Amino acid sequence: MMEPLDVLFKSEPSGSFSATFTLFNRLDLHGDVTVAGAFAEQIGERVPVGGWNHNNEDLPVGVGVLHADQQRGWIEGRFFTESPRGREHFDVVKALGERQQWSYGLLVLDSSKGDWQGQPVRFLKKVRVLEVSPVFLGAQPATRTERVGVKSGALVALKRQFLEGELTRLQTEYEVEANQRAGLMADALLLANRR
Repeated sequence: MMEPLDVLFKSEPSGSFSATFTLFNRLDLHGDVTVAGAFAEQIGERVPVGGWNHNNEDLPVGVGVLHADQQRGWIEGRFFTESPRGREHFDVVKALGERQQWSYGLLVLDSSKGDWQGQPVRFLKKVRVLEVSPVFLGAQPATRTERVGVKSGALVALKRQFLEGELTRLQTEYEVEANQRAGLMADALLLANRR
């Protein structure tokens, strides 16, 4: 008896991306040092993806979920590729690759003045992330796009490999069942001939 397939192939949604938008405990171009854990209360929260260079005059172009560890803050998101602006932003980020960066709009909830390697700075201890946006130059120049879209060729190869293996399994299963049926028929004929 054949078992139902229990494998589901799923590609990422159209417009998906992952991007680092801040680095912790590093001096940025605005003279701020964002402390690790500054938006820890928002981990897992959804935030809008704003237009290019924080263009907040128009509707958001996507949405994503905030993540962080001790080194960086990143977003796993999706551009709204169903809308012309969302599709345009997705295509531009994909095409520019490492030639563009990321930034975020924030509300400072707790900060203090201090010294960072002999320079006066503001330590951002607690912030509220309002949006994340692709930009030409971020306050943290080491921000980057980690992933854009899905590699469809890899998904097709994986599907082909799985289906070829499944076909081999089904052929073997069929041959075993056919041999069992043939054996049962031969046994039935022997019994019938003995009567």
